[in-house]
Amino acid sequence: MTEYVSANKNTEAKAVMDLLKSFMFSDIKVAIDGGANYLAALALSTYTEYLGGLLSGTLTSHLGQNYTKFIQKYFDSEYMVLDSRLRKDGFNGLYEAVRSGLVHEYFMKAKGGVSAVATGSPIPLKWACLRSYQDTKTSICC
Repeated sequence: MTEYVSANKNTEAKAVMDLLKSFMFSDIKVAIDGGANYLAALALSTYTEYLGGLLSGTLTSHLGQNYTKFIQKYFDSEYMVLDSRLRKDGFNGLYEAVRSGLVHEYFMKAKGGVSAVATGSPIPLKWACLRSYQDTKTSICC
């Protein structure tokens, strides 16, 4: 009986994850096809946090750690290089600069008038730019 219950729970969990995955993929495709780039970026970033919570086993605490854990496990290693660089520059990594910036400020977070903008080849992240709000002609790319 225990084996049946366990197998049944695994089957149900897989069905829920498959449904969730289909919703996420559909939402991102619709956003991109509709030219809603901000909504696509916001969804991808919040999905990263949510899926990291599922990976960690908590959806209500350690949200930044969940975000980073998912990136460490499933993203190209270059993302963690960028995370480290952002931490050295005073951000709380990608979580603060990207996710919190998009969610709370509409743009990626800024410190001292500088906004972190990740761009370039999407898979893997090849480079990133920091652009000044005051001098939009000046960019530092790494």
